[in-house]
This record gives sequence, structure tokens and C-alpha cells, in this order.
Amino acid sequence: MKSPITFTSTLSPSLMSWLDAYVEKEGITKRSVIESALKLYRVQEKKRELAQMFSQLNRDEEVIALAESGLDDYMDQLRNFGR
Repeated sequence: MKSPITFTSTLSPSLMSWLDAYVEKEGITKRSVIESALKLYRVQEKKRELAQMFSQLNRDEEVIALAESGLDDYMDQLRNFGR
């Protein structure tokens, strides 16, 4: 594992007060809260990017034609499966 990188940032006083109270109550570090939040944010961002990509593909006539032809092949396979 690579060594951690130190950075400095600022937070609003209300957010910092919440963070202080939260880590005290949960018995965890600010670092763990921030890392967890960033990991969740990264997952949400990836989902947003994928949704945007699928939305664009949904309007692409060539992609739709490929999907439909693949669906026809799949239906033929299902029809012939039990024979």
C-alpha cells in the first residue's frame, strides 16, 4: 500500500462542529469519516457517469439496431433450446 498523503483543507464551522461531535460519539477518526465519504462520493459519481453514458447510448440508432439484432438471436436460441 502506498503511504498516505497529507493535505490541508477548510470546512465550514457548522460542518466541523458536526464532524467533531460525530467522531466523538462513534469513537472513530475524522480521517475515516472523510475517506468513507469520498469513497461513497466516488461510487455515486461513477453511477452518474454510467447513467449518462447509457442515456446517450439509448438514443444511438446504431446501438439500438445492434441490441435488437442480438435480442432476435437470443429469442431464436430460446425457441430452439428444448428441441
